Amino acid sequence: GVSGDRPAPSEARRRKLAVRLVAMFNLCSGYFLSQRIFDRLGAGDILAEENLRQQKLLLAKINRMFLLE
Repeated sequence: GVSGDRPAPSEARRRKLAVRLVAMFNLCSGYFLSQRIFDRLGAGDILAEENLRQQKLLLAKINRMFLLE
């Protein structure tokens, strides 16, 4: 069917999507706002290439989990 034929999402579905979007935002922004904690753990610069690579992999895994309802 045409995308315009789809019914509007239910309130429960919209709420579920909103919670997931906020969770993803918090996961993403919290990581980059946490350099101080990262320093205390002795893990170097949070923006270092390897740390960013690992964060992207983690986010991809979390995203796949969210899509697997």
